[in-house]
Amino acid sequence: MSDKGEAAHIYGRTSRAARWNSNMSPKELSDIDNGIWLCRSDAKLVDDDDIVYTVELLRGWREAHLADNVRKQDLDPRISRRLFPTTTTVNLLDIPEEGIASVASRFIQGVAAAEAWGDDVAAPTASLIAELVKNAGDHAGAPDATLTATRHAIVVTYTEPAAAPFGRDDLEQSDHGRGGQGRLALWTKRFGTRFRLSSRHAEGRRTWTVRNLSVAPDVFAACTISTNDRQLSAPRLQGCAEIHLVVERVMSMSDAPGVLAAVDQWASRLPVLVTSEREYDIQEIEDWITHRRLTQYEYERWPHAIYLRHANVGELPQPLEPAGQ
Repeated sequence: MSDKGEAAHIYGRTSRAARWNSNMSPKELSDIDNGIWLCRSDAKLVDDDDIVYTVELLRGWREAHLADNVRKQDLDPRISRRLFPTTTTVNLLDIPEEGIASVASRFIQGVAAAEAWGDDVAAPTASLIAELVKNAGDHAGAPDATLTATRHAIVVTYTEPAAAPFGRDDLEQSDHGRGGQGRLALWTKRFGTRFRLSSRHAEGRRTWTVRNLSVAPDVFAACTISTNDRQLSAPRLQGCAEIHLVVERVMSMSDAPGVLAAVDQWASRLPVLVTSEREYDIQEIEDWITHRRLTQYEYERWPHAIYLRHANVGELPQPLEPAGQ
């Protein structure tokens, strides 16, 4: 969003425009509160597309753009690492495969996934989302699919017959390494320690969720431990590919030794992913490794997350959640 360019309309000015609202008066449609300032090419795109660029999304953009400096830090996806929430529905009956890819790409761009999650994550995730939407028509025979962005997750939902489920297990085993199976394998290999793709079927609907583990962990998932459990009791390790420690309360100086001892114990057997909303907590763990010269650990570091693996522990695992869910 730039200070130079032209205004786009949140609600379209005419009945043929995107997001037209017949209940609004001409004065309301022309009001500055119904506008958002964009570069010329983006303004044209937004004025023509009401599938991806919903009222909710554009209002989120406008709020972030107009907020004061203090508040803006809370809204800026590069700082908050939050997506812009929005929901849109893709009609699968009259859209070609390349059209699905285009919608997924624009959706990922619109919710600011590149800014919130990183440039390296956005494009591969758009390709994965496009494949999930395509599967809605190809395998479930769904007439449409709904794309939803929450602050820390992207969700794809569609109707699916209970007699013909197609979940993550099926996707992983399909196409003999091509198409969706290949995209999922590559995406998991690159991002499986930072993001999780989960799938479930309930009440006639299939739901796929891409979640940013660094800032939105699933504290109820198997193999996940919270620092709210002051005993830091280890989960049942059988069947776990890794352990996910969620630092939910401030890690004080008295907490740190117990947390670090637990991480040391677990990491000798399994890889450990530690996440916290406070960057200081993650820095504390990294300092512990580097200052004590704990060369037995290999680790990867991102904002709000660190992934530790003992040198004797095998290759990078699959994500925590069982694939078939």
